Amino acid sequence: MDSKAKCFDGSGDVKVFIEKVSIHSALKGYDGEKAAQNLASKLEGRAFDIYMWLSSEDRKNPEKIKSELFKEFETRNEDREEAIVVLTNRKRHPDESPQTFAHKVTELVHLAYPSFDETTTKNRCQGLLHQGITPKNANRIKNLAFVC
Repeated sequence: MDSKAKCFDGSGDVKVFIEKVSIHSALKGYDGEKAAQNLASKLEGRAFDIYMWLSSEDRKNPEKIKSELFKEFETRNEDREEAIVVLTNRKRHPDESPQTFAHKVTELVHLAYPSFDETTTKNRCQGLLHQGITPKNANRIKNLAFVC
């Protein structure tokens, strides 16, 4: 068995990937933050997104990273999968109030990423809210910011 793990993007067997990374880290004598860095260096795509959404403290903990990868890629939940897809494409509807849009995005983030802490959830929601704003409204908001 090749102990060196290839990069993981969320496809394939997360258990096999994590086992290979664990073996590689053990062979190299990595533990703690060094093992977390080794694991993170082998993530890409959606898997790397999961890592990036962790707090800076959790990014130093290989067990926390592994746990989040397992939650995301091992336990497939149809509601979570659907929420992720909806979030990817969610824009504010012309007749939807900003408050309603924000509420729906927040609900979807909680459903899609139930293990996120409050700060990570807030940051993810803010990013999605910015994506959902039309360029016209974004300019209005920028102009209001200068007035205030």
